[in-house]
Amino acid sequence: MKILAVTFEDRTFRYDRIEREGMAAIYSQTHKASGIKRYEVVRIRIARAHTWPNGTETPEQESYPGANAWGRYGHTFHTHASAQNHFHALLAGRESATNEEHQGENV
Repeated sequence: MKILAVTFEDRTFRYDRIEREGMAAIYSQTHKASGIKRYEVVRIRIARAHTWPNGTETPEQESYPGANAWGRYGHTFHTHASAQNHFHALLAGRESATNEEHQGENV
């Protein structure tokens, strides 16, 4: 199985893993043009192997939550401290309580 990268990029952002425990992680998200940094707490999921219509195969791999899963499997915070609080609550099984506490902070 392919493991989620420690560092990766898309068109707009660079993501760097700060902390990981099991299937939960904190990544910093840095806007490439402005340098503005935010923090994302994610629940890593497993994407099954898939064969595309053209015959290309994608192996089983860990995946970062997509836009449609945001708010359920991923949350964005403006400060590292807020992200750490949510991360540790997630690990302790108290995620729903921290969602309410940080509701105004999620982007």
